[in-house]
Amino acid sequence: MKKVIEKNKRYDIIKMIGKKGSGGVRSYLLIFGGTFICALGINTFFVPSNIVAGGVSGLGIIVQSLSGFPLGLFVLLVNVPLIFSGFKLIGGSFGAKTIVGTFALSLFLELTKNTIHITDNLILCSLFGGALSGLGLGILFLSGATSGGTDVFAKLLGKYFSFLDVQKWLFVIDFIIIALGGFTFKNYELSLYGVLALFACVYMIDFILAGANFAKIVFIISKEHEKIACAVIKNLNRGVTGIYSKGIYSGNDTLMLMCIVKRLEVSRLKKIAKEIDPKSFIILTQAREVAGEGFKKYPE
Repeated sequence: MKKVIEKNKRYDIIKMIGKKGSGGVRSYLLIFGGTFICALGINTFFVPSNIVAGGVSGLGIIVQSLSGFPLGLFVLLVNVPLIFSGFKLIGGSFGAKTIVGTFALSLFLELTKNTIHITDNLILCSLFGGALSGLGLGILFLSGATSGGTDVFAKLLGKYFSFLDVQKWLFVIDFIIIALGGFTFKNYELSLYGVLALFACVYMIDFILAGANFAKIVFIISKEHEKIACAVIKNLNRGVTGIYSKGIYSGNDTLMLMCIVKRLEVSRLKKIAKEIDPKSFIILTQAREVAGEGFKKYPE
């Protein structure tokens, strides 16, 4: 069994090296795809309706409506100082991907500013604008990047005013921006629609990231536990943990296997166990989030 594990580790290293280049390309494709979808949602639904759903883009909608200053350029001019402040005061955790995401969002906000006006219904604009923005940001987060913006400002406030954590500071900032939108446009109902849009956006982000982190915990009870463990390690490249257990009815000591797999690997794991031991007992339960070797950790 040790030989199988050592061989599998060597295979994992070779596979990781082979995919290093393509993984980088995939990340940047996600960045451009996510920022494009986000920009499309903002320009198609938020801008025509003057719905401010928080964030730097919300401030940009207010400024563009009052002065005609381009939304994309405003977002860029505000985000760049925030990001460099974050580098200086918090540390270099933002990375090149966040810089690319910031510039890409600003670019696509300009390229999509003449999109077709679909509806004047404010509820539809709130829901679909929030959903599209959340979909785009969720995809962006999958690449390991962010779009800069108020989340950087919230981290800065959290560092120096720690009586509120970053999430609460982000809520306060977005609330102020949404309220400012209602005050600017002399229509406080727009603030309510902004809150609705924000909830739709956050829900969609959580939905995307939860789907990416989706995994199953599988427990297998079998007399052939060693053969099954070796087969899972060899064929699925997944680690297996043995849990000592005792059957109350039989009184026999045994080893129950525990393995965490991705959604598409569940059927393969069940097939492996049943081919080795048709009488194997398999229990599946959902893992809300998995972080560690073999599973990518996405930003919260």
